[in-house]
Parts: sequence; C-alpha cells; structure tokens
Amino acid sequence: MDKKLNKRTEAEIIMNTVPCGIIKISCEDSPRVKYISDRMLRILGFPKEWTAQSLELEPFKQSVLSFLPPEDRRRFPMLLSSVDEQNGPVSGEQTVLRFDGSSVRLFGWVSKSKDSSGSPELNAVCIDLSEEAQSRRERELQRYVKALSGVYDDIFEFNYKDHTVTVLHTRSSAMLRWVLGIPMQMKEATESWILRRLPPDQQRELRRTFSEEARRDMTDEGEAPEIHYSVVSSSGRSRDYTGIFVKMRPGISLFCCRQDVTAPQTLQISGDIPRIRTFGYFDVFVGDKTVLFRNSKSKELLALLVDRRGGFVSSEEAIAFLWEDAVYDSVTLARYRKVALRLKNTLEEYGISDMIESVSGKRRIVTDRVKCDLYDYLSGKEEYSQLFKGSYLTNYSWAENTLAELTQSER
Repeated sequence: MDKKLNKRTEAEIIMNTVPCGIIKISCEDSPRVKYISDRMLRILGFPKEWTAQSLELEPFKQSVLSFLPPEDRRRFPMLLSSVDEQNGPVSGEQTVLRFDGSSVRLFGWVSKSKDSSGSPELNAVCIDLSEEAQSRRERELQRYVKALSGVYDDIFEFNYKDHTVTVLHTRSSAMLRWVLGIPMQMKEATESWILRRLPPDQQRELRRTFSEEARRDMTDEGEAPEIHYSVVSSSGRSRDYTGIFVKMRPGISLFCCRQDVTAPQTLQISGDIPRIRTFGYFDVFVGDKTVLFRNSKSKELLALLVDRRGGFVSSEEAIAFLWEDAVYDSVTLARYRKVALRLKNTLEEYGISDMIESVSGKRRIVTDRVKCDLYDYLSGKEEYSQLFKGSYLTNYSWAENTLAELTQSER
C-alpha cells in the first residue's frame, strides 16, 4: 500500500513541477475534465490558492468546452475524435480561455489511454506559446501592412474583442500620423476619423458595414465587398474613396481605404471592343493601340482569366498559377490583391474594365465583351479554322495544358 502511495505521490510531483500543463479529458459526447495539474491551472490563470482538488474548480471541470473560445467549441469534439484515428499522439496548437476571459495560445500533444478503471480517456500535455504566438502575429501583421501600403492610403486595425481601432499606416492625414500605433476606443475613433466627414446617408451605410464586419467569420469564403464613399473636406471639396475589410483572424480586421483618382486619359473610342491574342504571345488591343501593362503579373492574371474562358478564378487558384512555389497566406493574398488592383486600373485607363467581372473575390472574363482568337477558333466556324498555328500563350508555362488540348484537336 505504501509503495502505491509513494508512486502516486511521485507521479503528482512530476506532473505539477514539469514546465508543461497536463489535463485529462473523458471520452464522452460532452467531454469533461477528469484531472488538471497545478501547472495547467497557473497557465490558465486560476487563483494561486486553487488546486486540482479545489471545490471552486468543479463547475469548470464539468465541460472542457468552458475553456474554449465560442468560435472553437463546435469543432473541438471533432478534433478530439481524430485522436482515435492515429496510432500515436496528435500534436497541434489551440487557443483556450484563461480564468479572466483573456486567451492563451497552447501547443500540445494529445493521446488516448485508459484510466485505472479501464475507461478510455484523453491525455493532453501543453506548453504556453502565447508570447511566441503574439510575436508571430505581429511579424505577420507588419508584413501584411507593408504589402497593403503600396495600394491603400490608410490602414486601420479593428479589434472587435477590445473594441479599439489603431492606425497602422497613413499617408493622407497629418492628424492620423499623430495617433499612429495608438489604440483608440472604436466608437470614438470611427466617428472622428472616418464617419464625421461623410454625408448622413453614407454614414448610416458605413456604420452598417462596420457592424456586419464584426459578425463576419474567418471561415467565410471570398473577400469582403469594396465600399465606395465620398469624403467632404473642410473646404467643401468632395473626394471619392474605396475601402475594404481584410479579415486577419477572429475579432481582428484591417480596414484599408484609398482615394479614387480619375484616370487622366481614357483611350477607348466608344464602341471599341478589346481584341485578345492568345496564339503566340499574349497581348490585348483596343482600336489601333496595344494595351500597355505596367505590371507583368497583372497581365498574366488577365491571361489566366482568358484561358479559363469565362469561368471564375478564386484568389487561391490565381496565386497557385502566378506564384507556383508560394504558400497561400495573408502575405501572398495581399500581393495578389495588389496585382488585381493594378489590372483593374489598367483596364479602366483604356476604358475596358467591364471585360472583367468580380464576385466575392472571384474573377472571370466576360467572353461576350471581348473578341479573342482562342474563342473564335473553338467556335468551330470555318472562317477561324486556320487561326491556331501550334503556339499558345507562349509567355506562360501554365498554358501548356491548353496547348496540349489544342494540339490534340488538330490531329
């Protein structure tokens, strides 16, 4: 009996002194906490006098979901069930709630075993990654803002958890430079920095947009729609602006806005239809002019849309083609948005922007608003049967699949 007690005491000493938190969870539809180490209690910010045996802890132990943010509670049981499918421990990161309601980022290993009575249980060993996670988020945010600052005049961080707004970048307002990087109360900041200079009807619309963004979930597909509004200066001059929300993570969004500058020249003569050449090198013509693309990736994006023949292309798909070895993340998404904006600006300059349709972040070519040698050739009409000479979008390696189709159809 003494040996068993000694072993139990030794085990508890180890579990409460290692730099990891340990928690045991029942294998039930509503998993409950069967054991939690003192180290885990400290990581979760419970009062120092509380131990695993404290009666005050019992309500928290009734459901492990009480330790999770609301947005994670639905999928967490599915994550636990995935442990059954593995032969060994499953590792990963998880955000959990502290005693005071703040969050902590944990990395842990979860394995399945049986307790002393033979009932299955899950054992989790966790370490606190909060400082590393915060540092990682700050680095990612800096990279993202740097990429977006090439397109937008002002970038605000909306923190819906803390109800604050922070100016992360500005080049349009001396007033905003004074408060750069300082969190301000959300209601006061939006009223002072954005809404007060708008006409009443646009104020109502933008307030509604801000409210909807607070409810938008990270799992929503596509991009948030662009917002168009006019700002009236103290001199009475009106300027048009475009804004868009970019979701960073649950509760955190960036509001990016820029002044719309009217193109100095519209090159299209009314009635001109853009002509697209795909056989050989890719080019676009309007009237007797060749469309000049100042950015090679924006030209490649248009070529990709032409190749899809009217099908929608998502941001993720486009990134996979434009940057073959790149990982789809917030930085590459910001880079892609910059390319898409440059394409839009170029087409607007030539008066042919209606050849592209954008819906929820997906884009496509409107085939009946262009004249394209590929589409003519695929129509099967005799007059176009000699257009294909064996080369197609020579500029781009990803076009080889379509080239193979065209070559096969020639045989």
